[in-house]
Amino acid sequence: MKKFILIISVIALIAGILFGLKGEETTSSDNAELNINSKPVQYVMLLSLDDRLLAPGQRERDKEIIQLAFEQFEKVAKGHLLINSKDRFLVCIAPQKGNDSNVKSLAQSLCFDLPKIAAKDRVATLNDFKSTLSTKIDNLYNAAYKGDNSSLYDGSNIWKLFNETLPEISNEQVDTKVILLCDGYFDFEKGNGELKRGNRSTKSDEIFETFRGKEDGIEQMRREDYGILQVSKAFPFVQVCVAELLPKHDDQMESDILTYIWQDWLTANGMNEPKIILSGIPAVTHPRIQLFLNS
Repeated sequence: MKKFILIISVIALIAGILFGLKGEETTSSDNAELNINSKPVQYVMLLSLDDRLLAPGQRERDKEIIQLAFEQFEKVAKGHLLINSKDRFLVCIAPQKGNDSNVKSLAQSLCFDLPKIAAKDRVATLNDFKSTLSTKIDNLYNAAYKGDNSSLYDGSNIWKLFNETLPEISNEQVDTKVILLCDGYFDFEKGNGELKRGNRSTKSDEIFETFRGKEDGIEQMRREDYGILQVSKAFPFVQVCVAELLPKHDDQMESDILTYIWQDWLTANGMNEPKIILSGIPAVTHPRIQLFLNS
């Protein structure tokens, strides 16, 4: 009987060892898959906090997308071995009159920059950040909220965000994935740094005034080179997903013009195969964003 028990114990021990080795093999395989690209990766959330926040459920949808991006960042950072990872998660807001230093500070509190954290502190710091992420997002959007009247909000200068902020946080040494949350319009107030060259400008209001409702509008825009002015630097090492564009007029031409403007502008800025998402339905938006994050 004792011999039988001993044999069973040995078999169980061997099985445990083999199972453990199999688990390590799977984990190593998963990590190897994530480490195929040795370059650091940074996930950048670019936020427009103007009157788009008044759209029903907008801040909740923004929050879900920000959390979705952070989950992907965490997965990649751990795949690169957390103690060695140089990956970053950044949140930047578009320049906008009326945004005080508190809003900027709250956006900065949503950034997680692994190269700036000591290796021994990374696990604890990451866990602490995760536990407060939801509250920090709420704090930012509460601070950006000015009331239910759209006239209380100045427009976000998205062009300036790409021209000045993006060059500061991206370079050829890092793979950068940008998710821009905006309604799609370059409609900041006049006198707020508008630039114009030929039929291209840093604002989009003239484009829509000229071509809204025209069936051949996009063909004419292409022919006469209407669009958004190219920024000063090209970004071939940056991938961009523009999410939840919201046409201000309920007709197909408005959506088509919005899509054309963004495809034309991002491609001119060197960004290959930009992703443009018009839907505000999470069941449609989230899978597309997840696909972008995983690409």
